[in-house]
Amino acid sequence: MKILMLVASVFGLVVVNSLFLYGSYVAGDMMAVWRDPVSAALMLEGLGLMILFTIYFYHHPIQKMAWYWFPILSILGSVLFSLPLFFYFRLGEGKVL
Repeated sequence: MKILMLVASVFGLVVVNSLFLYGSYVAGDMMAVWRDPVSAALMLEGLGLMILFTIYFYHHPIQKMAWYWFPILSILGSVLFSLPLFFYFRLGEGKVL
């Protein structure tokens, strides 16, 4: 399970970020996301999930990483990058998901 979390985190960092950067800087502009209602809903859902998981990690800390690293990593990468990375470190402590 620990390796799966690491693979998912790397996938989120490399693949999802590459698609985002290509879409926003090469293929178009960032405001196109907000004009499309489906894209806007997905962006707001991601923001809401990031906030909820940040609150969860604040109340249930992981010893190796402070709670504030989750929103930082989510903004730099994606939730698909930061969430498996946090679970990876949690599994490293011998804790279950």
